[in-house]
Amino acid sequence: MKNIKNENKMIILTHNNHFYLNVKYPFNRCYNKASFFRLVSIGEKTVINEIASSKEDFNTSYQALWKELIFLYDNESASEEMLLNPMRRIVETYTKFNTMDHNIFCEKVTGAMKLFNVNSHSIDDLESDLCGKSKIEIVNIFYQCFQENDAIEHFNSYWPEYSLVSMTEER
Repeated sequence: MKNIKNENKMIILTHNNHFYLNVKYPFNRCYNKASFFRLVSIGEKTVINEIASSKEDFNTSYQALWKELIFLYDNESASEEMLLNPMRRIVETYTKFNTMDHNIFCEKVTGAMKLFNVNSHSIDDLESDLCGKSKIEIVNIFYQCFQENDAIEHFNSYWPEYSLVSMTEER
């Protein structure tokens, strides 16, 4: 990659966050010289977002999970169930890193374990409502898991814009 000239173009597409982080490493501080884009598929549509600064980019796969979760929460065309897999992976990563049992992490909040484990692996009809909860209700349960484990500062460091919303309030 060192021999790429100004007039040459290189396009690399990947779905692997770890690979992306390694490929972009030489260009980490060159957002004005190199272009990075994130393609996010939502149903039948794909959203193309330019990554114009390091603030918009992610540095770890864990950080990417949080960005994915926030994107899905904010995107009206993303179903409620789409939140569950990144949430489950965040809980798995957080608890593993902190040498915690993920079952214990979730058991303090009623329904959290089933919500994150069973529903995030379901292969049922894609049109059915698998969990029966709104996005707000799902994120409130996720938030409560961190709150009950004295980890709300960790949650807020990745999602500072979110505050616990009344379960009856709709977006």
